[in-house]
Order: sequence, then C-alpha cells, then structure tokens
Amino acid sequence: MKNVDTTAIAFDFDLTMAVLLMHPDGTVYHRYGSRPADDPTAWTSLAGLCDLLDATVEEHEAKLRVDRARGAGEAPLPKWTPAIEQPALRGFLDDRQRPDCIHCHTIHDSQQHFARAQGTWRDEQRWIHPEPARVGLTLDPADQARITAVAADSPAAAAGLRADDRIVSIGRQRSVRTIAD
Repeated sequence: MKNVDTTAIAFDFDLTMAVLLMHPDGTVYHRYGSRPADDPTAWTSLAGLCDLLDATVEEHEAKLRVDRARGAGEAPLPKWTPAIEQPALRGFLDDRQRPDCIHCHTIHDSQQHFARAQGTWRDEQRWIHPEPARVGLTLDPADQARITAVAADSPAAAAGLRADDRIVSIGRQRSVRTIAD
C-alpha cells in the first residue's frame, strides 16, 4: 500500500481482500472486496470476481471507443501522493512499524490516529463504508448491485428503493457493480 494514493481512491481498508480495477488515467472502474462484521467472506467469491473482471473489460473497451471517437490521445498520468508520503501515515509509522511493510488496515489506523491528533475525529468515521443493512438494504451476494430486500422505515425505504431494484450509480461512481463500489 505504500505507493497507493489513498486520498484519491476510496475503499474499505478493513477487509479480507481488496481488488481495485482502474485505468492509468485515474478512472476507478470498480472496487471488489468488503466484509460485514460477522463473515469475512460474505461479499467475495471467485465467480463474483470473474463476472466483475469480464464486465470491467467491457467498460474499459467502451471508454477507449469513446476516447478515440473524441480524438483524445493518451491522457497524462495523474499526479498522486503515495501513502508513504502522506502526513497521516508518515507520523503513524515513525513509532509503529517498518515503512516498507504497509497494509490496508495500517492506512485506516493511521488516518484515525491522525484525525484524533488533529482533533477532527468523529465516531461515525470508524466505518468508511457502512454495511448496506445500516441503511436498510439487503443485497444479493452474487449480484451485489441487486437489492433483495428493503427494511421498512429505513433510509433506503424513505429513498424509494425496493426489492429487485438495481443500484446503478452512487455519487461520482457512475457504474456500481459491487458493495465496495
């Protein structure tokens, strides 16, 4: 993780596995891998990952077609700040571990530690990506953009979501296929 720009790429750092599918221009296609508190493998499967990889290749090819049609050349690579150079991690590692051995959970721990030291920590920051159940959603583990149930009187119900709806986009994430998206 030491060379990943964690300020540009948001994902759940407390997980069993993480796959990040992105274009060199900084476009994040998808994130794969997350976990509820009670089951470290609930949102991961080989079949699910293979389906996501196939879909992402199609999205990438479509992006290339659009870029070519616009006459866009190779985009310059975005400037990034490797995690090892970010203030939160640098100060955290000084006392705790070797800087050549940085894991996902180290990033989250260092961000919490830094926010506490700056006096900006809020308890709701503990979980970067809350489980869908916290907003009243149950998602299909195999097809993670498909809603299988919506809890009555939940934020999801108030938003008008229903069973069998598909989550197609959220905020800046234009294509949602996984719980990690």
